[in-house]
Amino acid sequence: MASMMEDSRVLGFLFGTDEMRAVWSEKNWVQKWLDTEAALARAQGELGVIPRETADVIVSHARAEEIDMDALAEGFRSSITIVPLLNAFKKSLPGDAGEYVHWGATSQDIYDTGLVLMEREACSIILRDAKACLSAILALVKKYRDTPEAGRTHVVHAIPITFGFKAAGWADELGREIERFKEMEKRAFVLEMGGAVGTLASQPEKGLETQEKMAEILGLRVPLIAWHTARDNQAELASDLALLAGTMGRICYEIFTLQRTEILELEEPFFKGKIGSSTMPHKRNPAVLENVLALLRNVRTTAPALEKARYILENLIVYEDHMKKNLFLQKGLMMSECVMMHLARKLGRLTAHHIVYNACMEAYEKEIPLKDVLMKTKVVTDDFTEEEIDTMLNPEQYLGLAPIFCDRVLEAYKEYMG
Repeated sequence: MASMMEDSRVLGFLFGTDEMRAVWSEKNWVQKWLDTEAALARAQGELGVIPRETADVIVSHARAEEIDMDALAEGFRSSITIVPLLNAFKKSLPGDAGEYVHWGATSQDIYDTGLVLMEREACSIILRDAKACLSAILALVKKYRDTPEAGRTHVVHAIPITFGFKAAGWADELGREIERFKEMEKRAFVLEMGGAVGTLASQPEKGLETQEKMAEILGLRVPLIAWHTARDNQAELASDLALLAGTMGRICYEIFTLQRTEILELEEPFFKGKIGSSTMPHKRNPAVLENVLALLRNVRTTAPALEKARYILENLIVYEDHMKKNLFLQKGLMMSECVMMHLARKLGRLTAHHIVYNACMEAYEKEIPLKDVLMKTKVVTDDFTEEEIDTMLNPEQYLGLAPIFCDRVLEAYKEYMG
């Protein structure tokens, strides 16, 4: 039986992914430590610090499959250093090769570099799915560039936008998170190899060359100085994950809100056989969105949240007819700014605001079309015909530069378009 929900065979899919379980498995922990030890041996072998043939033996046996995991676990009962791994590794090596493992290194070197290797592996998955989410959103921007939708502020109708414009806002925010992630890599994915206190006192002749070769072998950056006690690089990675989680949470919460029965402009993917309730057959619950929003409250579960968000965004159901219906839900009130700006050219903005405000409040409280009120407002009909008033009240004619902003976002992130 699984001790952690992430490892449950029944419910584990709600909290984790197979890829991430593999990345953070005990076996992969051991493998990344061994990869670090192997890179150290190979670098030192090439530099003549240890015998070349011995280094080759160490590298060829640096496989987690050859480690007695039970013995390793027993060793860690009495040690928090890397010594239990060294003892287990030595037993898998022929001859005296084990005597040359960990030459000049300290436990923290192996722990930290192994952690960085795992983080890089995990981040590659996260970045892949974040890019896929961005690609899916950009497809929405392009497809719905000119599709009118109610803009909302403070959860109520504001003025019209396009759905493409809304999605473009998502894309730009997510695009910035991806760029931050890529920028972070040069600071977070750095080798640690400094010996006991970071001075490389145990490797005075070839220490710097060993660092450089190890970094090359592992695909990491060379440190300017040991970072045993510095954790700002790890904090930056965690901060970027938190920002990414926040961005995806905002996007998914907006989709979740727009799936409300009273709005229903968007819906998470649905397929025949997806059951929402054991007692109410009609239910099409946003269960995946609910799962994603719960996961994004915890930064450590960003990866499964991204995987599910990718599925949602790539298969999102868009109800254009509902968007159009909702534009007229308040019978013209959404167009108050447009009416006001037309009046302002003749009467001044503040006076126009006062007139339109009174008209809107009457229309709102009586639940009648704004046009009806405007048509009996003399100061309006003195200067505008009924046809002109109809134009002012047409939400599809008041989209501003929304399509242009869509184009700007599409151009900025064209490298991520599918």
